[in-house]
Amino acid sequence: MRARFKHAGALAAVVLGLAACQEQMRESSFVHKLRILGVRAEDPEMTVAFPYGPDSIPVFKPSGTALSALVADPEGGGRPVTLQWSVCLVPDIGEDAVDFNCDGDNGLRLAGGAFSPPLLARTLAGSGLQADFEPSEGFSTSLQSGIPVYLWLRAHAGEDTTAGLKRIVLSIREARNRNPVLKELRADGVDLMRAGDVSFMAGRVFEFEPVWEEATLDRYVDEVNNIEKTEEPFFSWFATDGEWSAVYTNRSEPQNRWTSPDLAGGAPRTVDMWFVMHDARGGVDWFEMKGAAVVP
Repeated sequence: MRARFKHAGALAAVVLGLAACQEQMRESSFVHKLRILGVRAEDPEMTVAFPYGPDSIPVFKPSGTALSALVADPEGGGRPVTLQWSVCLVPDIGEDAVDFNCDGDNGLRLAGGAFSPPLLARTLAGSGLQADFEPSEGFSTSLQSGIPVYLWLRAHAGEDTTAGLKRIVLSIREARNRNPVLKELRADGVDLMRAGDVSFMAGRVFEFEPVWEEATLDRYVDEVNNIEKTEEPFFSWFATDGEWSAVYTNRSEPQNRWTSPDLAGGAPRTVDMWFVMHDARGGVDWFEMKGAAVVP
């Protein structure tokens, strides 16, 4: 009998742990403050060529890439949001290290929302700073598999601030990674990207389904297994109200369900939603819908 109670206690601990994990996952899809939900480089991979030999000055194509961010500020009341971009000069920064500060001595401020390797190289040469992706011995060899460059973004709105990272790859691969394209976002069969004003009935479950341009999913070589693959996209789901059945969905089961809030006899209200498509290699696309009505 004592053994049964031991097992029951262990099972209860597991159940409580799973419940806590599920609650944390649900919380990550609920947006109630200033947050960066996505960061996009117009060219997530940039090609490097050495037209005059391996020791010559590299030529980058394109020479620069535009940067943009999906920033949510649901409680801001339309206040201005300022974006501050920097390139990280410290190697081995993980994508999850969003609390790392790449400003100051750890990075170099970028003017405007763009990244330019040639301009960065000239700035580094003039400042005496060093970076692990700066042309040097072994640079061209490392480009075979791609050299990551991390860009750091800080968003300011009033007294609130938040930060995020974006990775861009420098490589000599002929086929550069591109951003995927989200073609449609359907809710119960209605394309929200072209529907105009949208209303949801309160306390109901709606089926969401993303549709993407298949041709924008790139073929690439998996260097670990030495096989050619097609990108496997996944999707992030966010909202200011209601509840998603999943925080992420993938290519094989991209659909998601959203339960609209129960007004419980109260007045209609609005909900903001954000949908982010990732190609799992640095490319992203997104769609945001603001002010959708929830009605009895």
